[in-house]
Amino acid sequence: MDADRDAMYGKLRDQEGAALDHAAIQLAAECAGPADLLGAACALLNRRQRYFSMAGEHGSAFDFDGLCFVDDLDERLLVAIDKVLSRRKAGDLPAEASKRLLGVLTGLPALPPHPVGYMVIFLLTKAFAAFEGATRDLSPEDLAGLEQALVDRVAEWVHGFVHTRVTPLLRHMSDVSREYSVVARLSCACGKGRFAVERQALRTILDGGHVDALSVKCGSCGAEREIEFPLPHFADLARMTGPGHGETH
Repeated sequence: MDADRDAMYGKLRDQEGAALDHAAIQLAAECAGPADLLGAACALLNRRQRYFSMAGEHGSAFDFDGLCFVDDLDERLLVAIDKVLSRRKAGDLPAEASKRLLGVLTGLPALPPHPVGYMVIFLLTKAFAAFEGATRDLSPEDLAGLEQALVDRVAEWVHGFVHTRVTPLLRHMSDVSREYSVVARLSCACGKGRFAVERQALRTILDGGHVDALSVKCGSCGAEREIEFPLPHFADLARMTGPGHGETH
């Protein structure tokens, strides 16, 4: 990424991230119950289309810069949803409501151990669509119990992701998972193939920071390129593991 493009994406990232934080504060203040919390989460999810379109306007949402831009804001989006859902009131759910929700959500994809933000967002979108379709004709009493059950389930998914981004070891493992996810989604200029990782190396850069250097190759045309992912939290991991650890991965 050249300096001008880096600055442009940095400015957009800051603006959109601040807008998500502000929206979360406003929406949380208006929430009085499970239905409101679900509505707030959906409203925040709908904001994804805005920054996804921005990536397309300034290049592509599927080139390296665009993917990293969207992934960064996906994380901010999920943090915003986590803040809203943290306002939910704890309580014992009727067993019947939890059981019925399991039936509604049957068939949804399972999250991997270290998911990337877009995977959680996809799961939430599928869950809300399944819930809407299955509860359209329910009575208000039955619907209220299921709404609380869904709030609890969504909060579990979202907070689980956010937790991996604030815990040093989990964050590092999540960063590595994201690197491979970016490579898998990256479009080759040939328009036909996808890239796969050929080699991976941990490097120390001049300012003492660390990057993961991935050598990748297109499965269709054979084009090769090297991609560097900053590891800003690698030092946290190194402090946890102590001397002699973390030199390669």
